[in-house]
Amino acid sequence: MSRLASLLHVAVPKAENISSTLSRHTEYTVEFYDGNKVCSVLKRYGDFEKLQSLLLKLPISAELPQLPPKRMFGNFDAAFIEHRRLHLESYLQALLQIDGVINDDEIWKFVEADGAAVAVARLLRKRSPWSLEERLNRVQLLCTCDSEAQRLAHPQVLHAIISAGKSSDTRLHTYVCQLLRPLLKEERTREQLLTCGALAVGIQILEKTYASGNNVSALIDFAKHFCLTFVEKCPHALLQYFRNEGGLNTYHRLLTSTPGDAVSGDDVSVGVSGVGGAGANPSSNNSNPLHAFLALLVWTALPLV
Repeated sequence: MSRLASLLHVAVPKAENISSTLSRHTEYTVEFYDGNKVCSVLKRYGDFEKLQSLLLKLPISAELPQLPPKRMFGNFDAAFIEHRRLHLESYLQALLQIDGVINDDEIWKFVEADGAAVAVARLLRKRSPWSLEERLNRVQLLCTCDSEAQRLAHPQVLHAIISAGKSSDTRLHTYVCQLLRPLLKEERTREQLLTCGALAVGIQILEKTYASGNNVSALIDFAKHFCLTFVEKCPHALLQYFRNEGGLNTYHRLLTSTPGDAVSGDDVSVGVSGVGGAGANPSSNNSNPLHAFLALLVWTALPLV
Protein backbone atom coordinates (compact mmCIF):
# COMPACT_ATOMS: atom_id res chain seq x y z
CA MET A 1 0.00 0.00 0.00
CA SER A 2 1.34 3.48 -0.89
CA ARG A 3 2.08 6.21 1.63
CA LEU A 4 -0.97 8.09 0.41
CA ALA A 5 -3.34 5.16 0.66
CA SER A 6 -2.62 4.77 4.38
CA LEU A 7 -3.32 8.47 5.02
CA LEU A 8 -6.47 8.87 2.93
CA HIS A 9 -9.12 6.20 2.98
CA VAL A 10 -12.19 5.73 0.83
CA ALA A 11 -14.91 3.15 1.35
CA VAL A 12 -18.31 2.24 -0.03
CA PRO A 13 -19.89 0.80 3.12
CA LYS A 14 -23.51 0.77 2.01
CA ALA A 15 -25.75 0.29 -1.01
CA GLU A 16 -29.49 0.89 -0.98
CA ASN A 17 -32.22 0.42 -3.56
CA ILE A 18 -34.33 3.54 -3.91
CA SER A 19 -37.82 3.23 -5.38
CA SER A 20 -40.28 5.90 -6.43
CA THR A 21 -43.44 5.94 -8.48
CA LEU A 22 -41.58 6.42 -11.75
CA SER A 23 -38.13 4.93 -11.21
CA ARG A 24 -35.91 2.66 -9.25
CA HIS A 25 -32.16 2.91 -8.73
CA THR A 26 -29.35 1.99 -6.34
CA GLU A 27 -27.49 4.57 -4.26
CA TYR A 28 -23.99 3.86 -2.99
CA THR A 29 -22.68 5.63 0.11
CA VAL A 30 -19.10 6.78 -0.48
CA GLU A 31 -17.15 7.70 2.66
CA PHE A 32 -13.87 9.54 2.31
CA TYR A 33 -11.54 10.00 5.30
CA ASP A 34 -9.04 12.74 4.53
CA GLY A 35 -6.80 12.53 7.60
CA ASN A 36 -8.96 14.98 9.52
CA LYS A 37 -12.62 14.16 8.99
CA VAL A 38 -15.01 11.85 7.16
CA CYS A 39 -17.06 13.11 4.20
CA SER A 40 -20.04 11.07 3.07
CA VAL A 41 -21.72 11.38 -0.34
CA LEU A 42 -24.34 9.38 -2.23
CA LYS A 43 -23.51 8.18 -5.74
CA ARG A 44 -25.22 6.16 -8.42
CA TYR A 45 -23.41 3.80 -10.76
CA GLY A 46 -23.73 6.41 -13.51
CA ASP A 47 -21.66 8.81 -11.39
CA PHE A 48 -18.84 6.27 -11.33
CA GLU A 49 -19.13 5.89 -15.10
CA LYS A 50 -18.88 9.64 -15.55
CA LEU A 51 -15.78 9.78 -13.34
CA GLN A 52 -14.18 6.97 -15.33
CA SER A 53 -14.92 8.67 -18.66
CA LEU A 54 -13.26 11.88 -17.47
CA LEU A 55 -10.19 10.05 -16.16
CA LEU A 56 -9.84 8.12 -19.42
CA LYS A 57 -9.07 11.44 -21.13
CA LEU A 58 -5.90 11.81 -19.05
CA PRO A 59 -2.46 10.56 -20.17
CA ILE A 60 -2.59 7.94 -17.40
CA SER A 61 -5.65 6.18 -18.84
CA ALA A 62 -3.73 2.90 -19.18
CA GLU A 63 -3.13 2.84 -15.40
CA LEU A 64 -6.82 3.10 -14.49
CA PRO A 65 -8.63 0.18 -12.86
CA GLN A 66 -11.73 -1.25 -14.50
CA LEU A 67 -15.24 -0.46 -13.37
CA PRO A 68 -17.55 -3.40 -12.64
CA PRO A 69 -19.51 -4.13 -15.84
CA LYS A 70 -23.13 -3.23 -16.44
CA ARG A 71 -25.84 -5.85 -16.30
CA MET A 72 -29.03 -5.84 -18.30
CA PHE A 73 -31.14 -7.83 -15.85
CA GLY A 74 -31.08 -8.49 -12.11
CA ASN A 75 -29.54 -5.12 -11.27
CA PHE A 76 -31.44 -4.99 -7.97
CA ASP A 77 -30.55 -8.49 -6.85
CA ALA A 78 -29.01 -8.34 -3.36
CA ALA A 79 -26.02 -10.52 -4.23
CA PHE A 80 -25.29 -8.51 -7.38
CA ILE A 81 -25.48 -5.19 -5.54
CA GLU A 82 -23.13 -6.43 -2.81
CA HIS A 83 -20.63 -7.64 -5.41
CA ARG A 84 -20.80 -4.31 -7.23
CA ARG A 85 -20.41 -2.36 -3.95
CA LEU A 86 -17.19 -4.20 -3.14
CA HIS A 87 -15.89 -3.71 -6.68
CA LEU A 88 -16.66 0.02 -6.62
CA GLU A 89 -14.85 0.36 -3.29
CA SER A 90 -11.77 -1.39 -4.71
CA TYR A 91 -11.97 0.84 -7.78
CA LEU A 92 -11.85 4.05 -5.71
CA GLN A 93 -9.08 2.75 -3.49
CA ALA A 94 -7.02 1.91 -6.56
CA LEU A 95 -7.52 5.41 -7.96
CA LEU A 96 -6.03 6.96 -4.82
CA GLN A 97 -2.76 5.18 -5.53
CA ILE A 98 -2.26 6.71 -9.00
CA ASP A 99 -0.23 9.94 -9.13
CA GLY A 100 -1.98 11.22 -12.24
CA VAL A 101 -5.39 10.83 -10.60
CA ILE A 102 -4.26 12.60 -7.42
CA ASN A 103 -2.84 15.48 -9.48
CA ASP A 104 -6.12 15.86 -11.38
CA ASP A 105 -9.25 17.46 -9.91
CA GLU A 106 -11.94 14.93 -10.87
CA ILE A 107 -11.46 12.43 -8.03
CA TRP A 108 -11.62 15.25 -5.48
CA LYS A 109 -14.85 16.59 -6.96
CA PHE A 110 -16.29 13.09 -6.83
CA VAL A 111 -15.63 12.58 -3.11
CA GLU A 112 -16.25 16.29 -2.37
CA ALA A 113 -12.88 16.73 -0.64
CA ASP A 114 -11.84 20.13 0.66
CA GLY A 115 -8.79 22.05 -0.52
CA ALA A 116 -6.69 21.11 2.52
CA ALA A 117 -7.15 17.38 1.83
CA VAL A 118 -6.13 17.86 -1.80
CA ALA A 119 -3.06 19.92 -0.86
CA VAL A 120 -1.84 17.30 1.61
CA ALA A 121 -2.47 14.44 -0.83
CA ARG A 122 -0.46 16.17 -3.53
CA LEU A 123 2.37 16.96 -1.11
CA LEU A 124 2.97 13.23 -0.66
CA ARG A 125 3.22 12.35 -4.35
CA LYS A 126 6.58 11.48 -5.86
CA ARG A 127 5.49 12.54 -9.35
CA SER A 128 3.93 15.99 -9.49
CA PRO A 129 3.66 18.84 -11.99
CA TRP A 130 4.27 21.23 -9.08
CA SER A 131 7.56 21.83 -7.28
CA LEU A 132 7.91 20.85 -3.63
CA GLU A 133 8.04 24.54 -2.75
CA GLU A 134 4.70 25.15 -4.50
CA ARG A 135 3.10 22.17 -2.76
CA LEU A 136 4.39 23.20 0.70
CA ASN A 137 3.12 26.72 0.07
CA ARG A 138 -0.33 25.34 -0.76
CA VAL A 139 -0.40 23.20 2.38
CA GLN A 140 0.77 26.16 4.48
CA LEU A 141 -2.02 28.35 3.11
CA LEU A 142 -4.75 25.80 3.82
CA CYS A 143 -3.60 23.72 6.79
CA THR A 144 -2.15 25.94 9.51
CA CYS A 145 -5.37 26.65 11.42
CA ASP A 146 -5.91 24.78 14.68
CA SER A 147 -8.56 22.51 13.17
CA GLU A 148 -6.01 21.11 10.72
CA ALA A 149 -3.44 20.07 13.36
CA GLN A 150 -4.56 16.43 13.26
CA ARG A 151 -3.99 16.26 9.50
CA LEU A 152 -0.50 17.80 9.78
CA ALA A 153 0.38 15.48 12.68
CA HIS A 154 -0.22 12.35 10.62
CA PRO A 155 3.11 10.47 10.50
CA GLN A 156 3.30 10.50 6.70
CA VAL A 157 2.58 14.23 6.45
CA LEU A 158 5.10 14.96 9.20
CA HIS A 159 7.68 12.81 7.42
CA ALA A 160 7.25 14.87 4.24
CA ILE A 161 7.54 18.16 6.15
CA ILE A 162 10.57 17.02 8.15
CA SER A 163 12.27 15.76 4.98
CA ALA A 164 11.84 19.22 3.46
CA GLY A 165 13.40 20.72 6.58
CA LYS A 166 16.46 18.47 6.19
CA SER A 167 17.00 19.52 2.59
CA SER A 168 19.66 22.00 1.55
CA ASP A 169 17.04 24.19 -0.14
CA THR A 170 16.55 27.03 2.34
CA ARG A 171 13.52 28.27 0.38
CA LEU A 172 11.56 25.37 1.88
CA HIS A 173 12.50 26.05 5.49
CA THR A 174 10.08 28.90 6.19
CA TYR A 175 7.18 26.67 5.14
CA VAL A 176 8.50 23.88 7.37
CA CYS A 177 8.62 26.11 10.46
CA GLN A 178 5.16 27.51 9.77
CA LEU A 179 3.66 24.04 9.31
CA LEU A 180 5.25 22.61 12.44
CA ARG A 181 4.27 25.51 14.69
CA PRO A 182 0.51 24.65 15.06
CA LEU A 183 1.50 21.20 16.34
CA LEU A 184 3.03 22.70 19.49
CA LYS A 185 -0.34 23.49 21.08
CA GLU A 186 -1.47 20.00 22.08
CA GLU A 187 0.39 17.30 23.98
CA ARG A 188 -0.63 14.62 21.50
CA THR A 189 0.80 16.48 18.50
CA ARG A 190 3.92 17.51 20.46
CA GLU A 191 4.59 13.83 21.03
CA GLN A 192 4.44 13.34 17.26
CA LEU A 193 7.01 16.11 16.83
CA LEU A 194 9.19 14.44 19.45
CA THR A 195 9.01 11.11 17.64
CA CYS A 196 10.05 12.55 14.29
CA GLY A 197 12.99 14.59 15.63
CA ALA A 198 11.51 18.00 14.85
CA LEU A 199 13.77 19.88 17.27
CA ALA A 200 16.87 18.63 15.45
CA VAL A 201 15.38 19.93 12.21
CA GLY A 202 14.69 23.35 13.76
CA ILE A 203 18.28 23.63 14.99
CA GLN A 204 19.55 22.44 11.61
CA ILE A 205 17.49 25.10 9.84
CA LEU A 206 18.99 27.78 12.07
CA GLU A 207 22.52 26.53 11.39
CA LYS A 208 21.97 26.40 7.62
CA THR A 209 20.35 29.83 7.53
CA TYR A 210 23.23 31.44 9.41
CA ALA A 211 25.79 29.52 7.34
CA SER A 212 24.19 30.69 4.10
CA GLY A 213 25.16 34.27 4.91
CA ASN A 214 21.67 35.45 3.95
CA ASN A 215 20.48 35.89 7.54
CA VAL A 216 16.81 35.89 6.56
CA SER A 217 15.38 37.44 9.70
CA ALA A 218 11.84 36.11 9.21
CA LEU A 219 13.06 32.52 8.83
CA ILE A 220 15.42 32.88 11.80
CA ASP A 221 12.55 34.20 13.92
CA PHE A 222 10.25 31.35 12.81
CA ALA A 223 12.87 28.71 13.61
CA LYS A 224 13.83 30.22 16.96
CA HIS A 225 10.20 30.57 18.02
CA PHE A 226 9.52 26.95 17.10
CA CYS A 227 12.57 25.56 18.91
CA LEU A 228 12.09 27.66 22.04
CA THR A 229 8.37 26.99 22.33
CA PHE A 230 8.95 23.28 21.77
CA VAL A 231 11.52 23.14 24.59
CA GLU A 232 9.29 25.20 26.90
CA LYS A 233 6.34 22.86 26.39
CA CYS A 234 8.34 19.65 26.01
CA PRO A 235 11.73 20.05 27.78
CA HIS A 236 12.66 16.40 27.34
CA ALA A 237 12.80 17.13 23.60
CA LEU A 238 16.24 18.65 24.18
CA LEU A 239 17.36 15.63 26.20
CA GLN A 240 16.19 13.34 23.42
CA TYR A 241 18.09 15.45 20.91
CA PHE A 242 21.26 15.07 23.01
CA ARG A 243 20.77 11.31 23.35
CA ASN A 244 20.28 10.69 19.65
CA GLU A 245 23.31 9.80 17.61
CA GLY A 246 25.33 12.93 16.87
CA GLY A 247 23.01 15.33 18.72
CA LEU A 248 25.30 16.21 21.61
CA ASN A 249 28.33 16.42 19.31
CA THR A 250 26.43 18.75 16.98
CA TYR A 251 25.39 20.99 19.87
CA HIS A 252 28.96 21.09 21.16
CA ARG A 253 30.27 21.93 17.70
CA LEU A 254 27.82 24.78 17.28
CA LEU A 255 28.56 26.18 20.75
CA THR A 256 32.31 26.16 20.16
CA SER A 257 32.32 27.38 16.57
CA THR A 258 33.50 30.84 15.59
CA PRO A 259 31.44 33.31 13.54
CA GLY A 260 33.20 32.31 10.34
CA ASP A 261 32.28 28.67 10.87
CA ALA A 262 28.54 29.18 10.62
CA VAL A 263 27.75 32.68 9.44
CA SER A 264 29.01 35.49 7.29
CA GLY A 265 27.76 39.03 7.23
CA ASP A 266 26.02 40.91 10.06
CA ASP A 267 25.09 39.05 13.24
CA VAL A 268 21.42 38.66 13.97
CA SER A 269 20.29 39.25 17.55
CA VAL A 270 18.39 36.51 19.29
CA GLY A 271 16.03 39.09 20.69
CA VAL A 272 16.20 37.72 24.26
CA SER A 273 17.58 39.75 27.14
CA GLY A 274 19.80 38.32 29.84
CA VAL A 275 21.31 35.56 27.71
CA GLY A 276 24.87 36.81 27.99
CA GLY A 277 25.11 35.45 31.50
CA ALA A 278 24.65 31.97 30.07
CA GLY A 279 28.07 32.26 28.46
CA ALA A 280 27.14 33.55 24.99
CA ASN A 281 27.12 37.14 23.78
CA PRO A 282 25.80 37.54 20.24
CA SER A 283 27.38 40.97 19.87
CA SER A 284 30.86 39.67 20.65
CA ASN A 285 33.28 39.39 17.74
CA ASN A 286 34.40 36.02 19.10
CA SER A 287 30.99 34.32 19.30
CA ASN A 288 28.71 32.71 16.83
CA PRO A 289 25.21 34.29 16.63
CA LEU A 290 23.77 30.88 17.51
CA HIS A 291 25.63 30.65 20.83
CA ALA A 292 23.22 32.73 22.87
CA PHE A 293 20.15 30.99 21.52
CA LEU A 294 21.54 27.49 22.04
CA ALA A 295 22.47 28.42 25.60
CA LEU A 296 18.94 29.75 26.09
CA LEU A 297 17.44 26.40 25.02
CA VAL A 298 19.51 24.61 27.67
CA TRP A 299 18.69 27.26 30.28
CA THR A 300 14.97 26.89 29.49
CA ALA A 301 14.96 23.10 29.67
CA LEU A 302 16.99 22.62 32.87
CA PRO A 303 14.42 23.83 35.45
CA LEU A 304 11.61 21.88 33.72
CA VAL A 305 13.21 18.48 33.28
